[in-house]
Amino acid sequence: MHVYVGAITSSYVEPKPPLYLRPEPLPSEWWLYTGGLMGLAFVSVVAAVVRVVGVLLVTLATVRGQLLGAMLLDWWFAVGGESLTATTVVGTVVTLGAVALGSVGVPVRR
Repeated sequence: MHVYVGAITSSYVEPKPPLYLRPEPLPSEWWLYTGGLMGLAFVSVVAAVVRVVGVLLVTLATVRGQLLGAMLLDWWFAVGGESLTATTVVGTVVTLGAVALGSVGVPVRR
């Protein structure tokens, strides 16, 4: 069924040339490409760490890091007149507690 829906849908969509045939040049700002390097580093570290501490702690620590980063950005660079809110602070503290609670009694695998 899904194949037929895809075939019918694709016949109504205007085809576009592949990305390598489009005439737009790639951006020349070097910092635009640092996100890929940071993603590579993140995936490499997570792949190594998840074997030691487990998926739950890696996920909790990742969310905790994102919340800490959001809290710091809201504190340092308030955009649109909005600054750090109590909800962000409470959510970050609760997540820190969840990471601490989740890491109690976890055997370290080697």
